[in-house]
Amino acid sequence: MAWLPDPSGSVRLLNAQGRTVAEFTEGANGSYEALREGDGVYFLGNPAAADEDAEIKVEEVVGEWDLARQAGTPVCRVTLLDQPAGNGRGKALAIASGCDPALLRFGPVAWDIEGGNILVRGDTDTAVIRFARQEDGGWARTPERGRPLLMNRP
Repeated sequence: MAWLPDPSGSVRLLNAQGRTVAEFTEGANGSYEALREGDGVYFLGNPAAADEDAEIKVEEVVGEWDLARQAGTPVCRVTLLDQPAGNGRGKALAIASGCDPALLRFGPVAWDIEGGNILVRGDTDTAVIRFARQEDGGWARTPERGRPLLMNRP
């Protein structure tokens, strides 16, 4: 195994045969992310930065949040609660009526903080949306793929 910087700014992980196993592109807050089809998302970051991220407190994020595809146009309002989720996987959340059908199909049931990110868990073990903190104090789905999803205070 070897690491190789790419001229585009990404970092490639190579196997013993020199083939790319994963390509990490720059993500939020100086971390790098690699998406592998059927295998999930991998994150590469500075451990010192991870310690800083650990400072996110539950009290900071509990409460109401608007989910939006573009800033200022909410498609759903969720409330992150400081109580255990019924499924035992994180903390509970509540969804306001009138949410975007695509988000309802995802089936948000719980949330948690992991590695400085907010994880919103769906009703299956593999359904997870990861939000990274943005410079403006809001949150954005990471890695960015498909339609954007932002999370901001109302």
